[in-house]
Amino acid sequence: MPDDNGRDDLSGRVALVTGAGSGLGRATSHLLALQGMCVMLADINRGRAEEAAAAIRDAGHEAHALKIDVADPDAA
Repeated sequence: MPDDNGRDDLSGRVALVTGAGSGLGRATSHLLALQGMCVMLADINRGRAEEAAAAIRDAGHEAHALKIDVADPDAA
C-alpha cells in the first residue's frame, strides 16, 4: 500500500543486494534500509560488506553481511 508520498511501504521486507560492499550496491543497500527493509549485503569481500552493514545498523536500520561470490554457482 502506498504511503503519503505515493511510495509502497517496504517495512518488514527483506532485500538481498549483491556487490553491496561498495559503489552502487552499497548505495542501494542504504536506500532500501531507509525505506524500512532489512538488507542482506552480499559481497565477495566480507570485510567491505561488514563495514557497509555496520554503517546501516549505526543509522538505526537492520542489516546483515554475507560473503558470497554470485559468479560461483556452488557459493550462491
